[in-house]
Amino acid sequence: MMHPGRKKYQKRSTGTKFPKNKTFSYRSARRSSDTNNSNGTGKSSLNVQNNGKSLAGRLISKVINVLILLAVIISLAYLSYVDTNPVIKLDQTVIPRDQADYYDAVRKEISSSIAYTNKLTFNSDKFAENLKAEFPEINSVIVEIPVFKHRPIVNISVSDPSARLVTNEESYILDSEGRALFSEDKINEQFDISKLVSINDSSGHPVVLGEPVLTEQQINYIREVINQSNASHIPAQTFSLEFGGSAVDIKFQDASYIVKFSFYEDPKQSSGAYFAIREEINNGSVPMPQKYIDLRIPDKAYLK
Repeated sequence: MMHPGRKKYQKRSTGTKFPKNKTFSYRSARRSSDTNNSNGTGKSSLNVQNNGKSLAGRLISKVINVLILLAVIISLAYLSYVDTNPVIKLDQTVIPRDQADYYDAVRKEISSSIAYTNKLTFNSDKFAENLKAEFPEINSVIVEIPVFKHRPIVNISVSDPSARLVTNEESYILDSEGRALFSEDKINEQFDISKLVSINDSSGHPVVLGEPVLTEQQINYIREVINQSNASHIPAQTFSLEFGGSAVDIKFQDASYIVKFSFYEDPKQSSGAYFAIREEINNGSVPMPQKYIDLRIPDKAYLK
C-alpha cells in the first residue's frame, strides 16, 4: 500500500544488457591492417607486374607484325622490280633495218620513265605505241614480264619490205601496203636490196614516213602485175609512176623498152596482152619497139 505523497519509482530492469566496453588494441589494429594489405595491396602489386609483362608482350607482338609487314613489302618490291636491260627478240631472220637501231630504241624507251621499272605500273600499250611511232615498219610489239624474273622480253614483228621508192631527193623502203618505212640508207647491209621492186616517182609529192605514198589501188595493181609476171617467168624490173598517178611505166627483164599500163584497167588483162605481144615480138611477127608499148587503152596496143 502506498502512502500518499510518495513518488513512484520504477525498478531498474536487470534483464537489460548493455554492450561491454571495447578496449582499443594497436596490435590488433596493426594485424587487421596487415591482413587487409595482404588481401588488397598485394593483389595490386601483382597486377602491376602482370600488366608490365602484358605490355612487353604486346610491344614484342607489334614489333614482329611490323617486321612481317616490312618483309612482305620488300618481297613485293623485289618481285615487281623490272630490269631496264630487256631481252629483245626479232621474229625475222633477216631484218631490213640495222638491228642495233631497235635495241637502242627499246633500251632508251624503257629507261625513259620510272613507271617501266615496276611490273604494276608497266604500260605495255604505251611502250608499243612509242616504238611504232619511231619505227613505222613495226607491226606489233608484245612485252612479256615474267612473274619471278626481272628482265622483260620484248617481241618485235616488222613488215617485210616489198619495194623501193626512188624520188628526186631520196630513196625509201616500202612495205606491201605502200607505206614508206624508212630511207634506204638505213637498210641492213645483209639485206639483198636487189630483190625489191623499184618504183621511180618523179611527181614531187612529199614522202611521210609511216604514211602510204601509193594508193591501195596502185599497190594492188602493181602486186597483181608482179604476180602475173612471176608466173610467166618474165619478172618486172622497175616501175615508174607517171605524173598524175593514173599510169605506170614498167620495165620487164630482158626488154629494152618500157610498157605503159593504166591503173584504171584490169592488171590481169593488161599483163596478158603484153605477154602475147612479147611472144609475137620474139618470133618476129611484130617489130621490136624502140621506146615503148602503150597498153593504156583497152584492147589496143601502140608500139613506138
